[in-house]
This record gives sequence, C-alpha cells and structure tokens, in this order.
Amino acid sequence: PQLIYDHQMCLDADHDAIYVFGGRTISSAVENCYSGLYRYSIRENSWRLLRSDAQRIPYTLPLKSRIGHSMLFSPKQKLLYIFAGQRNKDYLGDFFVYSTERDEVIEMSRDSSWQRGPEPGFTQRATIDIEKGEFYVLSGLMRDKNSNSESVRNCLWVYNIERNAWMQVESRGSPSSSSSSQSDANHGGRRGGGSQAQTQ
Repeated sequence: PQLIYDHQMCLDADHDAIYVFGGRTISSAVENCYSGLYRYSIRENSWRLLRSDAQRIPYTLPLKSRIGHSMLFSPKQKLLYIFAGQRNKDYLGDFFVYSTERDEVIEMSRDSSWQRGPEPGFTQRATIDIEKGEFYVLSGLMRDKNSNSESVRNCLWVYNIERNAWMQVESRGSPSSSSSSQSDANHGGRRGGGSQAQTQ
C-alpha cells in the first residue's frame, strides 16, 4: 500500500498473514484517493493486492474503500467482517464479508439500520468474541437523517454471527430492549468471487 491513514488491519495467525483495508492515501496527487484490500505474507515478506478501489474485477462485487470503518477477522471461518465508515462526505452503514479462502465478497447489508442495526457512521470501535460467535460495536460519529447534523452517540451493539442478527444493548447510558432482526443476507446475500489479484 501507499502511505495511508485511517485504515484497518487484521492478523491471520494461522497463516502468518496480515490484511490491510481502506484508508486514505496521502502520497497521491488525486484528492480523496482511497486504498484497497491488501494481504501481507509474513513468511514471504511480500504484499498482494486483493481488491483495488480504482479497478473493478468483472463479475464480482466491488468492495468500496473507506476510512474510519471497522474490520474484524474470524480465524474459524476465515472471514473478514467489514462495516460502516466514511467515504468522501457519505456516512456508510453497509456490511460486507470477505472470504480469505475463496477470495469472495459477500454483501450482507447495504444499510444495517434497515435490520435494526447501527446507524451509518464512522470511528466506531469493534471487537470479536470467537468462542461466542459475536462481535461488539460501540458507535461513534453519526449523522441525523432528518436534520443532517453530526453527533457522537453512546450506543453498544452486539452482532450474532450464526443468527445474522443485531441487538442494541445500551443507548446513551440507558439500557435498551431494542429487538434484533434477521438481515437480508438470510434471503440470499449478494456474492462476488474472483481470483484476479495483483502481486505488488
């Protein structure tokens, strides 16, 4: 990758690999240029470009690059979970899964709030519990859809991987009983594979 910031990194300890996704480049003359998805092999000391933000692989889903997003890795399923963030002036609420074994992108949701999940936003913090099959998200900066004003919200969310469902457990310091729901991926998520990667 070029010199970037506000990207995310995950370690696959079983295969000695580091995945780096997103971030804004600062060595490019093009304004608002975003970095793609890279894999770094610790054993071979080499980089591989898996998805480019500038180029699209035919018959595959694009993986829109961004900043201020969350990315988590499940070593059991060999999946990267990528969601939320900011691109240009857009606050993102989409949710993608990338299979490191199949080089495949799966769109879980275009907007998690449609499934009673977190509102679009960025700079949230997330962590994964591999044994329980859950990850936890503390919301960050969001934009009100009605007034278009920005605000920092204190909301804690839990996502159950097996049930593919979000649940809000805390909001602004007060417990919430907001119910969870199944996302549209249960009815057939959009998929996009491809082995056309570039070696850097």
